[in-house]
Amino acid sequence: MNRAILLLALMAALALVTLAACTSSKAGPTSSEGAIPSPTTPIPAQIPSLKPYTLFISPEGDMQAILGTTVLRPGPQRMAFLLVGPKAIINIPEATVKTFYPSDSAQPKETKTAHFSQWPYATKGSYTTNLSFDGPGKWRLDFEVDDHKGFNSKAQLLVEVNDGYGVVDIGSLAPASENKTLDNVSGLSQLSSAHMPDPDLYTTTIADALKSGRPTMAVFATPAFCTSPTCGPQVETVHELKERYKGRAHFIHVEVYDNPHEVQGDLRRARLSPVMVQWGLTTIPYWANESWVFVVDKDGRVSARFEAYAVASELEEALLRVLGEPNP
Repeated sequence: MNRAILLLALMAALALVTLAACTSSKAGPTSSEGAIPSPTTPIPAQIPSLKPYTLFISPEGDMQAILGTTVLRPGPQRMAFLLVGPKAIINIPEATVKTFYPSDSAQPKETKTAHFSQWPYATKGSYTTNLSFDGPGKWRLDFEVDDHKGFNSKAQLLVEVNDGYGVVDIGSLAPASENKTLDNVSGLSQLSSAHMPDPDLYTTTIADALKSGRPTMAVFATPAFCTSPTCGPQVETVHELKERYKGRAHFIHVEVYDNPHEVQGDLRRARLSPVMVQWGLTTIPYWANESWVFVVDKDGRVSARFEAYAVASELEEALLRVLGEPNP
């Protein structure tokens, strides 16, 4: 399963049972009973998306790491991850991340501090930091948290750094997509699966925004049909920034599916939006419909991109850079 399904499975597990009984497990149901496999249980073929990521527990602790950023390529980039303790998601303000290449190396390539950001609901959240991978291959990530009050735990994660697939990258010209707007449909239900969509997010095509000489923030997400509970909040976060910076940048929501009004809870009816193809999201192995946000500068180049949920402060910082304003 990809990172989005991992999150969904994890949250279901947290709601139904404590993780104390499964601290040595990989996240994700593998049977109709919702069983969670042990580290020695083979991952079944119907859950292929764990292939790039081998998760295991460090002998020193009982913490698990779940990667939020699944597209890793050489060079500097934002990385998001969750840390899960015996009973709940860990929310200690800071975590340490060390990178190792080759994966069995004794000396880290990089040591960084990651900061916890709470999502806009419950107590869940994720850590983010910036890492730089100086080449493709299998890397090891070591995670550690310490609250200096007696709690200390570690975990490790093996990740595959590759060419980043075909996702539009930072520095690239943004595709001039002709996404649907209110001008060419009969109602908002044909543009968004959100419960109460903001009409302002559906008035401009990406192509027209790129011609305007103003920056653009585009969120690709499906609030009602997302494989994790983060797509709706991500669209809402873009809406909040639109309220603050309206008229100074374009804010656009592109629904993952071309026919959200026809899906009615059955994704077999769904047709993928061609914009997803243009931005390379369909090149990600096992990608389903998890959200992405791209920030484009006034010259039409991608300045920042965010896979998985990004809090308002992260998006605002990226927006202020392309607006040429200091971060408050």
